[in-house]
Parts: sequence; structure tokens; C-alpha cells
Amino acid sequence: NSSAKEADAIDDIQTPPPTPDPVVGELWDGIYFGGALGGAAINIDPGGSEWGIVGGIFAGYNIQQDNFVFSPEIDIDTTNVDIGGVEFDAIARITGRIGYAFDRTLLTGIAGAAYASTGGAAELSGWGWLVGTGIDYAVTENIFAGTEYLYHSFGDIDNSGLDVGAHTVKARVGFKF
Repeated sequence: NSSAKEADAIDDIQTPPPTPDPVVGELWDGIYFGGALGGAAINIDPGGSEWGIVGGIFAGYNIQQDNFVFSPEIDIDTTNVDIGGVEFDAIARITGRIGYAFDRTLLTGIAGAAYASTGGAAELSGWGWLVGTGIDYAVTENIFAGTEYLYHSFGDIDNSGLDVGAHTVKARVGFKF
């Protein structure tokens, strides 16, 4: 009976399984770079605090083991924060990021060293430390977007008697290859 054979032939045709999304490791491993823009609240004690715009560039290298992601990262931001004539010009950072990836999302904890420089009424510069957190989302295999919060402490910057701290919140867009 030909109709029975046709029905059996149709049953024998197997549809291929759906193509899975790239595995998490394929999304986060490798070199990356990008830009960031956001806000900064900088406090000088004594002196006060001010809000301003902060923006810059970053680069790093993700190393992924299962869902855990480790990466060294460097970045530099410029800012327009001016507190009583002390103009914050730049904040540079060297950080270590430890994260957990699930699906296309990467949650990170951040710690490292930061360097700040000022101009205007006081030419100051100095090293401090920072801690923070971030979240990135892989829009594609090569493009990610996210946010980051960092707290910086520079202590008595340049032995000036000025105790400096800063909070930054930035949106980030990066390219991984």
C-alpha cells in the first residue's frame, strides 16, 4: 500500500535539532575594548562635593572557566568635576574583575588601584584603591553593553591634607574579539 509507505517515510524524516545559542564560554572569552559614559560624585574633605560627567575608554582580557570569568582591565576617564577651584582632570584604573556568567549576562565584582589627577587651583595627583560591581549583557557574540558602579578612595591625595573619595556610575559598550 503506497499511502502506508508514504506515511512511514514521513515518520522516518527527522528534523534537525534547533541550533543552540553559543555556549557561555564563547560569549565572554577574549580581548575586549570599549567606551563608557556616566556620572561622578567626588568629595574633598575639607572642601565639599560635586557631581559631574565622566567618560572614557577601557580594555581588558576575559578568561572563562565554566561560568566563572576573570579579567584584568585598564581604563581612563576624563571628568568635568570642579570643587572650589580643584578641577578633576582624569581617573585611571587597573582592576581585577571576577564574574559569574549565565546565558548572555555577566555579573562582576571589581577591585583594584586608581590614579587621579587634578588641575586648576591645586595640581594634585595620587594613587588610591577602588571596589565596585557591574553587569554586562552580550548583545551579540562580539558586542556587549552594561553598567558599572565604582567607589574610589584616594586618602590624603599628594599629602595635601585633602581627603578625596569618588563614586562613579557609567554605562559601557564594548567589542570583544
